[in-house]
Amino acid sequence: MVKLKRLFALNPMATIAKLATNDVYASVEEFVANSYDADAGRVDVYVNRRTNTLTIDDDGDGMKPEDLVSFYQVGGSPKISAPISGLKKRVRIGKFGVGTILLRSLCRRYTLSTMKKGTRTDIKEQFQGELTEGEEIDYATKKIDSGLHGTTIVMRDLLFDEDEEEALDIDKLRQRLAWGFLPEDDFDIYLNGDIVVPKLDGHSEKFEFEISGKSFGEVVAEVFYANASSEHAGTHIYVNSRRVGRPEDFIDLRKIRQDFERRLIVRIKANGLNDAIVFNRDYFDTSHSAYVGLKRAVTRRLKEVKLLAEGKHRSGSVGKVKRNLSRIRTDVEATLNEKGIANMARLKRRGIVISFLDSESKDVPGDFNLDSGLLQLNLEHPSLAVTPDIKPQLYSRSMLALSIDTIAGALSNNNLNTFRKKCSEMWQLILDDDVSPAEVLHGLFPHKLYTFSELARYTNFGYPAWKRMGECGLVDSDKHDRVKGRDVNTLVNNELRGYVSIYDLVQRVGGSDETALVKLTRKAKGLTKYANQLVVDFGRNSPCYFFYDLCADYVYRILNESSSEYLVEFDKLMNGFFSVFQLTAKGDGMTLLTKEQINRVMGQASRNKIKIEEKFSRGLVRVKFSDFIAACQIGGS
Repeated sequence: MVKLKRLFALNPMATIAKLATNDVYASVEEFVANSYDADAGRVDVYVNRRTNTLTIDDDGDGMKPEDLVSFYQVGGSPKISAPISGLKKRVRIGKFGVGTILLRSLCRRYTLSTMKKGTRTDIKEQFQGELTEGEEIDYATKKIDSGLHGTTIVMRDLLFDEDEEEALDIDKLRQRLAWGFLPEDDFDIYLNGDIVVPKLDGHSEKFEFEISGKSFGEVVAEVFYANASSEHAGTHIYVNSRRVGRPEDFIDLRKIRQDFERRLIVRIKANGLNDAIVFNRDYFDTSHSAYVGLKRAVTRRLKEVKLLAEGKHRSGSVGKVKRNLSRIRTDVEATLNEKGIANMARLKRRGIVISFLDSESKDVPGDFNLDSGLLQLNLEHPSLAVTPDIKPQLYSRSMLALSIDTIAGALSNNNLNTFRKKCSEMWQLILDDDVSPAEVLHGLFPHKLYTFSELARYTNFGYPAWKRMGECGLVDSDKHDRVKGRDVNTLVNNELRGYVSIYDLVQRVGGSDETALVKLTRKAKGLTKYANQLVVDFGRNSPCYFFYDLCADYVYRILNESSSEYLVEFDKLMNGFFSVFQLTAKGDGMTLLTKEQINRVMGQASRNKIKIEEKFSRGLVRVKFSDFIAACQIGGS
C-alpha cells in the first residue's frame, strides 16, 4: 500500500515564500487551473455560506494513491517532468506543488475524493498548526466502475470568512475566474451552477490581429474599444489559456492614447511566452526576448487602433451625427440640385427637397414625388443607421447613395434596366466621371469587426445579402453577426466585384416581399446549370446566389418569366460572338459599356492570360459573349 507523506521537494521556506498566497481568489483560480491540467471538460466551484464550505468538483482524469504522492509534495510536481497532459494534450498551466499549501491557507479541514481507473481514493485531513514535513496522510480506497473519473475537494471551516473584510465576494470571484482563463471549447467553468464567461458584448468596437514573430511565435490579439470606462481595461495575456501577470503591467496604454487606460481591453493568446514566465507563474520575465518582442509588436497594432479612435473622436459619434443631420441633409440637397439631378427628373418645381420618412420598416429606402420634388428618406434603413464610429462624410455619402437609388426607382417605373441606367447617369453627373458608386467607397478597416447593418451601409450589397452570406458560410461571422473588415475587403475584391445578389435584385425591383424572394430563390436554384454564364453559387453550406451584374435585367426577367422564352434568348446571347461596336450597343437588358471600358477588359484579360474565344467575321474581330462576361468579373471592370 502506498504511503502518503507531506514532503518538501525544495528548500521549504523559499518554496513557501514563492508559492503561498493570501489571496483567496488566486487560490480558487489555482484549483481551477489544476482541473484544467487534469484534462477536465468542466469544473464546478460551489460556495455555500450556510455550511461555510468551498467545493471544487471536476470531471478530469482523477488520481490514484501513487498520483497523490506528488499532490502532497510541496514545490514538486509531475508537471515539471510531464508538462503536457495525457488525454487532451494540454500544456499544463498550474503552479508546481502548491495544492497542500492552498488548502492550509483556506480552511481548517477538508475532504478529497478522487476517482481513476476503477479506484476511488478518499482523504480527510484536519490541520493542526503549521505544515510539517514527513507527516503521514491517511486515506481509504474503494473499487468503483472503471468509467468514473474526476476529483472533488470540499473545504470546511473556511478561514477567510471569519473576517468580514476577507469574506469571499461571489461577484468578484466570478469576474476573477472569467478573466483568469481564456474561453475554450472543451473547458467550462461554473460558479454556483452558472457558467462563467467574460462579458464583452457591451463594447462598441472590436478588432482582431494575428501577429507572428521569431521569438514569440503565432499570437492572436482581440482589442475592444469600450463606450465608457471599464474595470477590465488593460492588456490580458493568456499563455495556454491562463492569464499571466496583471493587465496594467504589459503596456502603458496612456502613452498611446490617454483614454485607452480606461477604455481599451486587450486579450492576447500568446502560448509562445511560456518560457518567459517566472517560477511561480504569476509574472513574466520582462527582459525575456519573447516578452520584449511581443510588447513591441502589440504596441504597433494598438497605434493602428489609435488612428481609428482619433478619426472617430474628430469626426463623429452618434450624438455629433444626429446634431449635424440637418446640415448633412442640406448638403445632400445642394449636391442633387447643383449637379442637375432635379433637371434630369424634370420636376415641375425648382429643386429637390429632402425630408425624413416616419417608418418602422428597415426595408423601405424612401419615396420620391415627381410632382413636388419631395424626397423622403427612411432613417431606419440600414444605409442611414447611425453607429458610434460613423463619420459625417461617410454618412453624407450614404445619404446621397440612398437618395439616388430612391429617385432612380421613381423614374424607372420598376424596370431594372431603366433603374440602373438612371443610377449610372446620376452618378456620372455627380462625380463628373464614369465611375460606379462602389468605386468611391473606401475599403474597410482590416482588423475591425463590422455588423451586417454596417456592411450594408459601407458596400453596395444590402443587409439581406450580408446576412445570407454569413448564414451560408461565405463570410466568417461571429455569434453577434460581426465580420472582420479584412475578410470583407478580400471577398468583395476577389469574388463579388461585378456581381449582384438575388436579395438586392429583388429589393431594387420587386420590393421586399419575402414570399417573392423565397419563390425566386427556389427558381434560381434551377439556373445553376448556367453557372459559368448566369449564376454563381458562392454558398459553402447552402445556396447564396449572385448574378453577373451586366446581366441583371435578363436575370430578373428569367426569374419572373413562367415560360422558357428568356432562357432560350439568354442562351443564344451568351453563346454569341459580338464586335466591340455591338457590345457598346447591348443596352437591352445589359449595362451600357463604353468602348474604353471594353478595351480595358480585353487588355486585362490578355495580361492575366484569361482566354476569350474570338472569331473573325466581315472584317471584324468578334468575341464570345460568355467569355467576355467572365473577363469582366475577373478583371474587376
